[in-house]
Amino acid sequence: MSDYDILIKNGLIVTMDKDRRIIEGGFITITGDKIEKVGKDPSGITAEKVIDAKGKIVMPGLMCAHTHLYG
Repeated sequence: MSDYDILIKNGLIVTMDKDRRIIEGGFITITGDKIEKVGKDPSGITAEKVIDAKGKIVMPGLMCAHTHLYG
């Protein structure tokens, strides 16, 4: 059994905490619709789905709202 639903790892994590930390090669764990952990080393963490975000910027809570309303 996995610890979390999703593990996003190896990304450039831009946190939205009070210190606005940036974690290179960091990880985010998600269960359901809740972010559980944000950190540097995901060793020992298991998840049903693992996403390798190497070369990507990951910002908890940011979603793409891009849309085309007309043709």
